Amino acid sequence: MADRDELSTENVEKTTAETPEETASNIAENGDIAGDGVGSGEIRAVQKQQRSGNAALLLGLLLLVALIGGAYFLVQSNVSSRTPQLSGDGPKRYSIDKVEEEVVDVPAVAAVEVVSVEKQPAAAKEPKKEAKPEPVAKPVVATKPATEKPQEKAVVAGPLYRVHVGPFLYVNDTKRAEEKLRKLGYQSEKIDGRGSVTMYRLLEGRYPADEARAKLPQVKMLAGDAFLLPEGGNLAIYVGSFSDQKRAEEYQKFLLKKGLNVTTVASDIEMNGKMFIVGEAVQAQARKIAAKLTDAGFKAVVVSK
Repeated sequence: MADRDELSTENVEKTTAETPEETASNIAENGDIAGDGVGSGEIRAVQKQQRSGNAALLLGLLLLVALIGGAYFLVQSNVSSRTPQLSGDGPKRYSIDKVEEEVVDVPAVAAVEVVSVEKQPAAAKEPKKEAKPEPVAKPVVATKPATEKPQEKAVVAGPLYRVHVGPFLYVNDTKRAEEKLRKLGYQSEKIDGRGSVTMYRLLEGRYPADEARAKLPQVKMLAGDAFLLPEGGNLAIYVGSFSDQKRAEEYQKFLLKKGLNVTTVASDIEMNGKMFIVGEAVQAQARKIAAKLTDAGFKAVVVSK
Protein backbone atom coordinates (compact mmCIF):
# COMPACT_ATOMS: atom_id res chain seq x y z
CA MET A 1 0.00 0.00 0.00
CA ALA A 2 2.86 2.44 0.74
CA ASP A 3 4.43 1.74 -2.64
CA ARG A 4 1.15 2.48 -4.39
CA ASP A 5 0.79 5.77 -2.56
CA GLU A 6 4.28 6.78 -3.51
CA LEU A 7 3.65 5.93 -7.15
CA SER A 8 0.46 7.87 -7.16
CA THR A 9 2.14 10.92 -5.72
CA GLU A 10 4.94 10.68 -8.23
CA ASN A 11 2.49 10.44 -11.07
CA VAL A 12 0.69 13.44 -9.75
CA GLU A 13 3.88 15.38 -9.69
CA LYS A 14 4.68 14.28 -13.24
CA THR A 15 1.34 15.26 -14.56
CA THR A 16 1.46 18.58 -12.94
CA ALA A 17 4.98 19.18 -14.22
CA GLU A 18 4.17 18.42 -17.88
CA THR A 19 3.20 21.20 -20.19
CA PRO A 20 0.53 20.98 -22.83
CA GLU A 21 3.07 20.61 -25.54
CA GLU A 22 4.58 17.61 -23.78
CA THR A 23 1.20 16.12 -23.34
CA ALA A 24 0.44 16.42 -27.01
CA SER A 25 3.70 14.87 -27.96
CA ASN A 26 3.12 11.98 -25.62
CA ILE A 27 -0.26 11.40 -27.11
CA ALA A 28 1.15 11.45 -30.55
CA GLU A 29 3.82 9.01 -29.63
CA ASN A 30 1.90 6.63 -27.47
CA GLY A 31 -1.64 7.18 -28.80
CA ASP A 32 -4.90 8.06 -26.98
CA ILE A 33 -6.00 4.71 -25.68
CA ALA A 34 -8.94 5.78 -23.55
CA GLY A 35 -10.08 8.51 -25.87
CA ASP A 36 -9.92 10.99 -23.01
CA GLY A 37 -6.56 12.50 -23.77
CA VAL A 38 -4.63 9.88 -21.78
CA GLY A 39 -1.67 8.27 -23.35
CA SER A 40 -0.68 4.68 -23.07
CA GLY A 41 1.24 3.98 -19.97
CA GLU A 42 0.19 7.31 -18.51
CA ILE A 43 -1.15 7.31 -15.02
CA ARG A 44 -3.30 10.11 -13.75
CA ALA A 45 -4.77 10.89 -10.40
CA VAL A 46 -8.58 10.48 -10.69
CA GLN A 47 -10.93 11.98 -8.16
CA LYS A 48 -13.25 9.59 -6.27
CA GLN A 49 -16.85 9.51 -7.62
CA GLN A 50 -19.33 10.68 -4.96
CA ARG A 51 -22.41 10.22 -7.15
CA SER A 52 -23.06 6.63 -6.03
CA GLY A 53 -23.45 7.71 -2.40
CA ASN A 54 -25.76 10.56 -3.28
CA ALA A 55 -27.86 8.26 -5.46
CA ALA A 56 -28.22 5.78 -2.64
CA LEU A 57 -29.26 8.56 -0.29
CA LEU A 58 -31.74 9.86 -2.82
CA LEU A 59 -33.12 6.37 -3.41
CA GLY A 60 -33.53 5.89 0.34
CA LEU A 61 -35.40 9.18 0.61
CA LEU A 62 -37.66 8.17 -2.25
CA LEU A 63 -38.39 4.82 -0.61
CA LEU A 64 -39.11 6.57 2.69
CA VAL A 65 -41.48 8.98 0.97
CA ALA A 66 -43.11 6.05 -0.80
CA LEU A 67 -43.54 4.20 2.49
CA ILE A 68 -44.98 7.29 4.17
CA GLY A 69 -47.33 7.83 1.22
CA GLY A 70 -48.40 4.20 1.27
CA ALA A 71 -49.01 4.34 5.01
CA TYR A 72 -50.99 7.54 4.60
CA PHE A 73 -52.94 5.95 1.78
CA LEU A 74 -53.75 2.89 3.92
CA VAL A 75 -54.74 5.05 6.89
CA GLN A 76 -57.03 7.18 4.74
CA SER A 77 -58.60 4.12 3.13
CA ASN A 78 -59.26 2.56 6.57
CA VAL A 79 -60.76 5.78 7.90
CA SER A 80 -62.98 6.15 4.85
CA SER A 81 -64.19 2.53 5.18
CA ARG A 82 -64.92 2.91 8.91
CA THR A 83 -66.76 6.22 8.50
CA PRO A 84 -69.28 5.74 5.64
CA GLN A 85 -70.80 9.15 6.43
CA LEU A 86 -67.80 10.85 4.71
CA SER A 87 -68.27 8.79 1.56
CA GLY A 88 -70.21 11.56 -0.14
CA ASP A 89 -67.03 13.53 -1.01
CA GLY A 90 -65.10 10.35 -1.91
CA PRO A 91 -65.84 9.95 -5.64
CA LYS A 92 -64.11 13.28 -6.43
CA ARG A 93 -60.78 12.59 -4.61
CA TYR A 94 -60.36 8.84 -4.04
CA SER A 95 -59.26 6.16 -6.42
CA ILE A 96 -61.55 3.62 -8.05
CA ASP A 97 -60.72 1.01 -5.40
CA LYS A 98 -62.02 3.20 -2.63
CA VAL A 99 -65.26 3.83 -4.48
CA GLU A 100 -65.78 0.08 -4.68
CA GLU A 101 -65.27 -0.20 -0.92
CA GLU A 102 -67.97 2.43 -0.35
CA VAL A 103 -70.43 0.51 -2.54
CA VAL A 104 -69.88 -2.53 -0.33
CA ASP A 105 -71.05 -0.48 2.69
CA VAL A 106 -74.49 0.21 1.16
CA PRO A 107 -76.01 -3.28 1.71
CA ALA A 108 -74.76 -3.13 5.29
CA VAL A 109 -76.98 -0.12 5.89
CA ALA A 110 -79.83 -1.76 4.01
CA ALA A 111 -79.53 -4.81 6.22
CA VAL A 112 -80.14 -2.62 9.25
CA GLU A 113 -83.31 -1.26 7.64
CA VAL A 114 -84.59 -4.78 7.00
CA VAL A 115 -84.20 -5.60 10.68
CA SER A 116 -86.33 -2.58 11.60
CA VAL A 117 -89.02 -3.62 9.12
CA GLU A 118 -89.21 -7.12 10.60
CA LYS A 119 -89.96 -5.69 14.04
CA GLN A 120 -93.10 -3.87 12.87
CA PRO A 121 -95.33 -6.92 12.19
CA ALA A 122 -94.39 -8.22 15.63
CA ALA A 123 -95.97 -5.10 17.14
CA ALA A 124 -99.03 -5.45 14.89
CA LYS A 125 -99.74 -9.00 16.13
CA GLU A 126 -100.10 -7.90 19.75
CA PRO A 127 -103.48 -6.06 19.39
CA LYS A 128 -104.96 -9.17 17.72
CA LYS A 129 -104.22 -11.22 20.82
CA GLU A 130 -105.85 -8.57 23.03
CA ALA A 131 -109.02 -8.50 20.88
CA LYS A 132 -109.74 -12.24 21.42
CA PRO A 133 -110.98 -12.09 25.04
CA GLU A 134 -113.62 -9.40 24.18
CA PRO A 135 -116.36 -11.74 22.82
CA VAL A 136 -116.09 -13.84 26.01
CA ALA A 137 -117.98 -11.13 27.92
CA LYS A 138 -121.04 -11.27 25.60
CA PRO A 139 -122.52 -14.62 26.73
CA VAL A 140 -122.26 -13.45 30.35
CA VAL A 141 -124.52 -10.48 29.59
CA ALA A 142 -126.91 -12.64 27.56
CA THR A 143 -127.58 -14.97 30.50
CA LYS A 144 -129.21 -12.23 32.58
CA PRO A 145 -132.26 -11.54 30.37
CA ALA A 146 -132.68 -15.30 29.89
CA THR A 147 -133.26 -15.66 33.64
CA GLU A 148 -135.50 -12.57 33.77
CA LYS A 149 -137.91 -13.69 31.02
CA PRO A 150 -139.34 -16.70 32.87
CA GLN A 151 -139.84 -14.47 35.91
CA GLU A 152 -142.01 -12.07 33.86
CA LYS A 153 -144.05 -14.97 32.52
CA ALA A 154 -144.59 -16.27 36.02
CA VAL A 155 -145.97 -12.88 37.10
CA VAL A 156 -148.29 -12.59 34.10
CA ALA A 157 -149.51 -16.19 34.30
CA GLY A 158 -152.95 -16.66 35.84
CA PRO A 159 -156.31 -18.34 35.28
CA LEU A 160 -157.63 -17.99 31.75
CA TYR A 161 -161.16 -16.98 30.80
CA ARG A 162 -163.22 -17.47 27.66
CA VAL A 163 -165.63 -15.09 25.99
CA HIS A 164 -168.87 -16.79 24.86
CA VAL A 165 -171.04 -15.17 22.22
CA GLY A 166 -174.64 -16.41 21.72
CA PRO A 167 -176.55 -18.65 21.66
CA PHE A 168 -178.08 -18.30 18.22
CA LEU A 169 -181.34 -20.09 17.57
CA TYR A 170 -181.52 -20.01 13.79
CA VAL A 171 -179.13 -21.14 11.08
CA ASN A 172 -179.20 -17.81 9.28
CA ASP A 173 -178.53 -15.92 12.52
CA THR A 174 -175.59 -18.24 13.22
CA LYS A 175 -174.01 -17.61 9.80
CA ARG A 176 -174.44 -13.84 10.06
CA ALA A 177 -172.83 -13.82 13.53
CA GLU A 178 -169.83 -15.85 12.32
CA GLU A 179 -169.20 -13.50 9.39
CA LYS A 180 -169.54 -10.43 11.59
CA LEU A 181 -167.00 -11.78 14.10
CA ARG A 182 -164.55 -12.45 11.26
CA LYS A 183 -164.90 -8.90 9.96
CA LEU A 184 -164.18 -7.55 13.44
CA GLY A 185 -160.91 -9.54 13.44
CA TYR A 186 -161.85 -12.28 15.93
CA GLN A 187 -161.12 -15.96 15.42
CA SER A 188 -163.95 -18.02 16.86
CA GLU A 189 -164.88 -21.61 17.55
CA LYS A 190 -168.53 -22.73 17.12
CA ILE A 191 -169.99 -25.04 19.77
CA ASP A 192 -173.39 -26.20 21.04
CA GLY A 193 -174.38 -24.45 24.21
CA ARG A 194 -177.09 -22.95 26.38
CA GLY A 195 -177.30 -19.35 27.35
CA SER A 196 -179.43 -16.32 27.94
CA VAL A 197 -181.19 -15.04 24.82
CA THR A 198 -182.95 -11.67 24.59
CA MET A 199 -186.27 -12.28 22.92
CA TYR A 200 -188.43 -9.52 21.43
CA ARG A 201 -192.07 -10.48 21.78
CA LEU A 202 -195.05 -8.63 20.33
CA LEU A 203 -197.76 -8.36 23.02
CA GLU A 204 -201.40 -7.93 21.98
CA GLY A 205 -202.67 -7.74 25.60
CA ARG A 206 -203.17 -9.43 29.02
CA TYR A 207 -206.53 -10.88 29.95
CA PRO A 208 -208.17 -13.14 32.46
CA ALA A 209 -207.78 -16.73 31.47
CA ASP A 210 -211.31 -17.20 30.06
CA GLU A 211 -211.31 -13.93 28.15
CA ALA A 212 -207.83 -14.62 26.76
CA ARG A 213 -208.87 -18.06 25.51
CA ALA A 214 -211.96 -16.59 23.85
CA LYS A 215 -210.09 -13.80 22.08
CA LEU A 216 -207.17 -15.91 20.85
CA PRO A 217 -209.00 -17.20 17.68
CA GLN A 218 -209.83 -13.65 16.54
CA VAL A 219 -206.19 -12.56 16.91
CA LYS A 220 -204.96 -15.57 14.93
CA MET A 221 -207.03 -14.42 11.98
CA LEU A 222 -204.66 -11.40 11.70
CA ALA A 223 -201.50 -13.06 13.13
CA GLY A 224 -201.38 -16.79 12.69
CA ASP A 225 -198.52 -17.29 15.22
CA ALA A 226 -200.42 -15.87 18.25
CA PHE A 227 -199.99 -17.80 21.54
CA LEU A 228 -200.81 -17.55 25.27
CA LEU A 229 -198.36 -17.19 28.18
CA PRO A 230 -199.28 -17.05 31.86
CA GLU A 231 -198.32 -13.82 33.63
CA GLY A 232 -199.31 -13.20 37.27
CA GLY A 233 -202.64 -15.07 37.28
CA ASN A 234 -203.60 -13.84 33.83
CA LEU A 235 -202.88 -14.97 30.32
CA ALA A 236 -201.02 -12.80 27.85
CA ILE A 237 -201.63 -12.95 24.09
CA TYR A 238 -198.42 -12.66 22.01
CA VAL A 239 -198.45 -12.55 18.23
CA GLY A 240 -194.74 -13.20 17.63
CA SER A 241 -191.32 -13.74 19.29
CA PHE A 242 -188.06 -12.64 17.64
CA SER A 243 -184.40 -12.86 18.60
CA ASP A 244 -183.67 -9.98 16.18
CA GLN A 245 -185.04 -6.64 17.29
CA LYS A 246 -185.22 -5.25 13.75
CA ARG A 247 -187.32 -8.11 12.52
CA ALA A 248 -189.64 -7.62 15.46
CA GLU A 249 -190.07 -3.94 14.60
CA GLU A 250 -190.77 -4.71 10.92
CA TYR A 251 -193.44 -7.24 11.82
CA GLN A 252 -194.97 -4.78 14.25
CA LYS A 253 -195.44 -2.27 11.41
CA PHE A 254 -196.93 -4.95 9.20
CA LEU A 255 -199.60 -5.84 11.79
CA LEU A 256 -200.41 -2.21 12.37
CA LYS A 257 -201.38 -1.89 8.73
CA LYS A 258 -203.85 -4.75 9.26
CA GLY A 259 -205.41 -2.98 12.19
CA LEU A 260 -203.70 -4.96 14.94
CA ASN A 261 -201.77 -2.82 17.41
CA VAL A 262 -199.06 -4.70 19.36
CA THR A 263 -196.26 -3.71 21.79
CA THR A 264 -192.63 -4.93 21.77
CA VAL A 265 -191.54 -6.59 25.02
CA ALA A 266 -187.89 -7.66 25.55
CA SER A 267 -187.08 -10.50 27.93
CA ASP A 268 -184.03 -12.73 28.60
CA ILE A 269 -184.68 -16.44 28.31
CA GLU A 270 -182.34 -19.43 28.82
CA MET A 271 -182.29 -21.35 25.56
CA ASN A 272 -180.20 -23.91 23.69
CA GLY A 273 -178.46 -22.93 20.47
CA LYS A 274 -175.14 -22.40 18.68
CA MET A 275 -172.45 -20.41 20.50
CA PHE A 276 -169.00 -19.02 19.61
CA ILE A 277 -165.87 -19.03 21.80
CA VAL A 278 -163.84 -15.89 21.07
CA GLY A 279 -160.30 -16.33 22.42
CA GLU A 280 -158.82 -17.11 25.82
CA ALA A 281 -157.22 -14.49 28.06
CA VAL A 282 -156.83 -13.36 31.65
CA GLN A 283 -159.96 -11.99 33.28
CA ALA A 284 -159.22 -8.30 32.74
CA GLN A 285 -158.45 -8.76 29.05
CA ALA A 286 -161.43 -11.08 28.56
CA ARG A 287 -163.76 -8.42 29.99
CA LYS A 288 -162.41 -5.85 27.53
CA ILE A 289 -163.12 -8.20 24.63
CA ALA A 290 -166.67 -8.87 25.89
CA ALA A 291 -167.36 -5.13 26.18
CA LYS A 292 -166.28 -4.55 22.56
CA LEU A 293 -168.50 -7.39 21.34
CA THR A 294 -171.49 -6.05 23.32
CA ASP A 295 -171.03 -2.64 21.69
CA ALA A 296 -171.05 -4.43 18.32
CA GLY A 297 -174.53 -5.91 19.10
CA PHE A 298 -173.57 -9.37 20.42
CA LYS A 299 -174.59 -11.12 23.59
CA ALA A 300 -171.11 -11.73 25.13
CA VAL A 301 -170.36 -13.36 28.49
CA VAL A 302 -167.01 -14.00 30.27
CA VAL A 303 -166.76 -17.62 31.44
CA SER A 304 -163.94 -19.26 33.40
CA LYS A 305 -162.12 -22.00 31.52
